[in-house]
Amino acid sequence: MTTALLSRWNAASRVLVLLTAGAFALGGGSAVAASATGQSPILEKLVAAGELPPVAQRVGDNPLVVKPVDGVMNYGGTLRMLFTGASDVSWVQTFLGYDGLVRWDHKVENVEPDLAASWTVSDDARVYTFTLRKGVKWSDGQPFTSHDVAFWFAHAQFNKAVDPNYRPRFIDPADKLKVETPDDNTVRLSFERPKALLLYQLATPDGEALTNFPEHYLRQFHIDFNPDADKEAKAQGFQDWADRFNKKMNAWFNPEKPTLFPWRVVTPITDTQDFTLERNPYFWKVDPAGNQLPYIDKIDNQIVGDKEVMLLKALNGEVDYIGRYINTLPNKAVFVENQKRNNLEFFKIVDAAPSYVTLHLNETDRNPAVRAAFRDKQFRIALSYAINRQEIIDLIFAGQGEPYQIAPRPESEFYNEEMAKQYTKFDPDLANKMLDEAGYDKRDANGWRLTPDGKELSFVMTVRGDRQPYVDLAPLLVGYWKDVGVNVDFRVMEKSAYLNQRNNNQHDGIIEDGDGGMIDAFLFPRAYIPLHPDAAWGTGWINYQLKQGPDQEPPPPFLQRGLDLFDKMQGTADPKQQKDYFRQLLAVAKDNFMSMGIGLPIPGYGLHTARLHNVEPQEVINSWTFAYPGPSTPAQWSIKN
Repeated sequence: MTTALLSRWNAASRVLVLLTAGAFALGGGSAVAASATGQSPILEKLVAAGELPPVAQRVGDNPLVVKPVDGVMNYGGTLRMLFTGASDVSWVQTFLGYDGLVRWDHKVENVEPDLAASWTVSDDARVYTFTLRKGVKWSDGQPFTSHDVAFWFAHAQFNKAVDPNYRPRFIDPADKLKVETPDDNTVRLSFERPKALLLYQLATPDGEALTNFPEHYLRQFHIDFNPDADKEAKAQGFQDWADRFNKKMNAWFNPEKPTLFPWRVVTPITDTQDFTLERNPYFWKVDPAGNQLPYIDKIDNQIVGDKEVMLLKALNGEVDYIGRYINTLPNKAVFVENQKRNNLEFFKIVDAAPSYVTLHLNETDRNPAVRAAFRDKQFRIALSYAINRQEIIDLIFAGQGEPYQIAPRPESEFYNEEMAKQYTKFDPDLANKMLDEAGYDKRDANGWRLTPDGKELSFVMTVRGDRQPYVDLAPLLVGYWKDVGVNVDFRVMEKSAYLNQRNNNQHDGIIEDGDGGMIDAFLFPRAYIPLHPDAAWGTGWINYQLKQGPDQEPPPPFLQRGLDLFDKMQGTADPKQQKDYFRQLLAVAKDNFMSMGIGLPIPGYGLHTARLHNVEPQEVINSWTFAYPGPSTPAQWSIKN
């Protein structure tokens, strides 16, 4: 891993001390523009026609000033992107919808102001007071105020009828949060217990929820304000008021919903038509010269499901930004070959994950035989020894990487070599011996192992079809396990169907993205304890924690200890104590070995066309927690033909 990334990790650790040690305030942007004076020619015409207010009135009294990477640019152009359909909404959130009270800075080193111009934190990390930017408006011209944040808290956060995706999981009922709005531009969040990690958590994509509830628009759909909301919803074909509210809430599917983001939706997300957006005339960020952002007029996300078609479009220079799906190691040589002809530029993507993939064996499986096997630690360890990780790395990941489990990366101050390397040796003889000793020594007529009580044992590993390396890996994985007598197969599923199966606890095993390698795990250790549906090794336990979904089951004592340790991490303002609790949490994960890794990823790559400017530093971190590519501020991207 690069020295630059290591310095980022160390810087982030230092900032953690600053953010949690006591009172802290941060203001403004990186430069101050007296007022907004420039705007897109498209908007100038609307102002001249009397259809829009002047730009200075639209952006507010204290716009956030963004210093562009390459400098001030001209307006215009359409950004061309690739999109697979409705299941791609998480990418939209981090790319087009990354604006909240605070945000990660461009290098993902610090938390910086966003919709909040400044803030203070009490010494005990219980009270956070945010001062909002004055004059910020929703895309329909209505004011954004502290009352919109209060609406989120009073009518959504703890309302079980509201989609949990709009209710950040780092706000827990046990926090006993109180939200106060002393005036239109001040929000005070008061917790009964210390909330020492809150600023970092607010900088993640989940933190955007607090500023995503335009009260003036949403109250008409909410039963608390409209007693006829249920009747109206059913008359319009919705199940009830909550069904309508949740669908109206999502701006990516509902163009009518006002937004605070750089672009507003024109054609909503579907699986059949391009997803298009146009500039938000009320966006509240400017460049140092006072020009309202964004520079780019429109965005066209082309619906393409076939990876080969994606690759051809990219090689032909028809896609302006590529950071997923086809930026694989096997494709890199093809991109290099066509780089000059199609004016493509590379940038480095550093993966925050400890492994290319995570192997989840669902210990709350509905099949009793499978559930019992997966809960047997010896069974899991045996399967790990049966995997030829180096062969997978050589064949699927071009020989790049080394065998590695789900554990903090070497750059992390929490790195533990034993945790990272345990059970990674390829030793099928030992795997067979362990399975025999664990009671799986009896076999059926076809040679497949039976459970200790003589019952059939078979399961399926599910993999997302949009992750081609994972699809390529799957037959190798199940082959290794079949070689030691385990009857297993794999299934490839479309993303939305896959997520539905996972969240409803209908899966046996899953091959999914790696997670838990860097500071993202410290802030939200979903790789190690049942906090989020992505921890598909214990969906029933997660559903119990979230109080949603089927097959809810209290987690076993050792996992409850991990959850308690995370609560303690958040409950102390002492950074040293936080780290000690996290090390204890990691020790619980190490001892119980809930999920498996394959190989430590090396830096990957992304590409953009040469006509796209102000894009990225030379190195970016790919992580949901770090909202890739949101911290690069796509509103500053520009097209120069």
